[in-house]
Amino acid sequence: MIRLLLILSCFFIASCASTNMKTYVDPEHIGKQYSKIIVDVPNANFEFKGLVIGKVCSGLQSKGVECIAKDDFLPPTREYSDEALFELLAKNNIEGWLIISIGSGSTNSQCMGNQTFGSATAYGNTMYGNTNSVAIYSINRHQSYSITMYDMLTKQKSFVMEASTSAQGMLNTTDAVFAGSLAEKILHEMAVKKIIK
Repeated sequence: MIRLLLILSCFFIASCASTNMKTYVDPEHIGKQYSKIIVDVPNANFEFKGLVIGKVCSGLQSKGVECIAKDDFLPPTREYSDEALFELLAKNNIEGWLIISIGSGSTNSQCMGNQTFGSATAYGNTMYGNTNSVAIYSINRHQSYSITMYDMLTKQKSFVMEASTSAQGMLNTTDAVFAGSLAEKILHEMAVKKIIK
């Protein structure tokens, strides 16, 4: 029984996050590859945005694609007219703008039981005891995303992706795990659709 509980505990702590994705490439952009891309996660908190952009850019750079975080290229403290924005993008040879938007999500937890620890000390004829109990929870998390690449030459959508990441456990429901799973799937889909090498 103890062995079964130990195995179940390891499963709930160490289960992996997985991302499912569907990609649609615009017919005019089939086979077009990009060598310089801006990446943005506009509706994420700074931590998650940094994790996703860092992992996506690292993967793109390993494929020979120059990747720039949008906030590094276009400081969020400034406003740009459409004309000025497109002029700046053209001047810097930006070919694509990858926007990763966070959709709906949910997190649920379920108590799997309690772990109780105790200790006792005897002094003469008197016994002193202490117990502590810790609840063990299993966490389920689901998050959806919408990913769009804009082609800067045509100013049209090059492709769109719909994705959802799910995980169960304690360690694998963190932002870092979700960002890694999402970035890995985005890069895989971009390679399969020949958007990157």
